[in-house]
Amino acid sequence: MMTMIPINVESHSGYQTGEYPVWFFWNKVRFVVIKITDRWYQMDVAGKEAVANYFKICTKSGLYFIMKHDTQTGKWYLVTPEDKEGLFTLPYDRLN
Repeated sequence: MMTMIPINVESHSGYQTGEYPVWFFWNKVRFVVIKITDRWYQMDVAGKEAVANYFKICTKSGLYFIMKHDTQTGKWYLVTPEDKEGLFTLPYDRLN
């Protein structure tokens, strides 16, 4: 099971709004995104339109996160798996 944590994000907007994250706030800390290591899309049921963008990112402080941008609502989330006790841990120590 995955947990979605709402966050505030400043994103780059090129030909699309919210094209990719530049920095975000989580737990009252500002994290600067220095590298996007992977990116993928969640398509609608018809497979015609992306309804969410996912990013594996590395921050300036060397921490790794997975972020989701819901393209229909414009909201951003940190994504984390729950462990066997129903707890989650962020940030990841590394992302393969």
